[in-house]
Amino acid sequence: MTRALAVLCLVSLLAACRGGSVTPFRFQHDAESLASISTDGSLLAHGIFKGETTDAYARIHASELGKESGQLAAILRSAHPRPGLRAKTAQLVALAQRASNLLGQIAEAPSDRSLAGRLTDALEHISSVATKLSKSA
Repeated sequence: MTRALAVLCLVSLLAACRGGSVTPFRFQHDAESLASISTDGSLLAHGIFKGETTDAYARIHASELGKESGQLAAILRSAHPRPGLRAKTAQLVALAQRASNLLGQIAEAPSDRSLAGRLTDALEHISSVATKLSKSA
């Protein structure tokens, strides 16, 4: 819960920076935010797969995480990366959009354990790549 609140605050802060520069510091924090969102989504998907999560919780939480990830993608899409960060920022935008799409699938089918099982690994992979990107800034 605390992590979700921190991520929401960071995404809100970044929304105020829409169109700003993507510095190494900002890139690192955006990548860390995506890693956190994706990890949370992976844990949610795993809980659905194991039958340990209610449909209502899964639908709402996946929707919130998907919105956060989508907002992060939109913010980064409108920003201006500094030289040397253009390709990495584009990669982060694509990852954030992918996470948003996957979380949207969970929100639309919160009782689909088979889907959740497949998406657990996909979201964890996004988290892993985002973590590597955060360390490369």
